[in-house]
Amino acid sequence: MNLLRKTQCHAGWDWGICLPVMGVYESAFIRGLKVARLDNVETAQVWRGEGCDITVTLNYTPVNSGLVSANFSFADQVKSVPLDMRGSSVSVTFHIDHPKRWWPAGYGDQPLYPLAVELDGQVVEKALGLRELVWHCEPDEAGASMELRVNGVPVSCRGANWIPLDAMPGRQTVARYRQLLEDAASANMNMLRVWGGGMYERDCFYQICDELGLLVWQDLMFSCALYPSNESLLTACGKSFVTRFAA
Repeated sequence: MNLLRKTQCHAGWDWGICLPVMGVYESAFIRGLKVARLDNVETAQVWRGEGCDITVTLNYTPVNSGLVSANFSFADQVKSVPLDMRGSSVSVTFHIDHPKRWWPAGYGDQPLYPLAVELDGQVVEKALGLRELVWHCEPDEAGASMELRVNGVPVSCRGANWIPLDAMPGRQTVARYRQLLEDAASANMNMLRVWGGGMYERDCFYQICDELGLLVWQDLMFSCALYPSNESLLTACGKSFVTRFAA
């Protein structure tokens, strides 16, 4: 199983059965494109005092020649940018003074700001929580501290390990996600660790976590198995990779 790029726990784990499922278990659709394909949307926050800059990046793939604009809206602000068909991404930045801050469960409310991005008839909608999150690390007598601060306030992280909620992906419904995540919030959790032997979680998982004030500690997927590390493979991956692996 560790030679396959597939959810590792599908081959069984101490808590689950061996059920190496396969096939299409998400909704399938065909979408016609005229000029460009909207690949994904990324956001980043930079805090400047009591104001926040929100940079929204749209990644796209040109599929035809023509003129088209990317349209962005965040909160009550709207921007439109013509696309360069020689490029692959475009970014805009919104600024909000004194935004309503998002807080982990138990520390405050979870206001969310609406974001919408439209390109060539394709739309991505998100709800963003604006928060200043940092890991505060400084040397101490034990080595170094590792303190999570949200909006300048130290947070006591309380949570659990999140594994795929069903052995059969087709049974992982939005209703079941919401039920388990609401149970976690009701149990006074404020953080969940997405386990690296599981799966890339669906968008609804993160959206519901945002609504409930649940922070997410995201493991790297494929971090929970013994992958090949023989000399020939590592050499083929490049000398820099060999150095990092050995370290």
